[in-house]
Amino acid sequence: MSTFPSLTQIGAQRADSDTAHAIRVHTGGAGLILGADERGRPVTVSFFRSEPTVAMTIGHLGLAQLISFRALALGAQMVVATGRPSAWGPLANAASATAEGAVEIVQPHSPPERFGSSLRPFLFVDDSYSSAAVASTPPMPGWSTVLTVREQLTSWDTAALGRSDLIVAQALPPAESALLCNAASLPDYEQAFTVLPDEAVAVITHDGVRWARTARTTLERQVIGSVITP
Repeated sequence: MSTFPSLTQIGAQRADSDTAHAIRVHTGGAGLILGADERGRPVTVSFFRSEPTVAMTIGHLGLAQLISFRALALGAQMVVATGRPSAWGPLANAASATAEGAVEIVQPHSPPERFGSSLRPFLFVDDSYSSAAVASTPPMPGWSTVLTVREQLTSWDTAALGRSDLIVAQALPPAESALLCNAASLPDYEQAFTVLPDEAVAVITHDGVRWARTARTTLERQVIGSVITP
């Protein structure tokens, strides 16, 4: 049993240990868990910050959806600009079960019409696969993140890679790995990015490169399905 000392005249309140340990407080600025490292420790990133954040996923669509789903757990609201709305339907439906309207799906090239705050951060997912659309996205205020989805990299993505604060990549073909390393100034990782195991990702920030296994929960597997590129 755990005892919470009272600061009032009501007296001490008692709760069993499971209840006490279940109490958690999170804010929009809490770290987003991308997975676990080789020692099983969580690999986190500052996905929502007091300044705007630019992020990109490279790999299976499920990887972008997994990160988006975890962003919703931080209390975020989300808009997805996509030409394949049915692919995002299960995630939107799952989110609506606990927070009505948390996910809005719009057509490509639709500019975001809402912004974030420290209590309710905002995620704009660009699944349009258009470099022009990414470039035309209006500047975001703080506590807002733009996530660009890429299943394959081309030379048209060089500028977007260069201005990204966060890149999460699955195993890449040699040509795409070379493109990423050139854009992100990571020449020593060109080979490493081509041999990542299934469900492992490279987490690239301005502080360097980390590695993580996505460590999906049962619910994430049900809602999102596979995150492995065939």
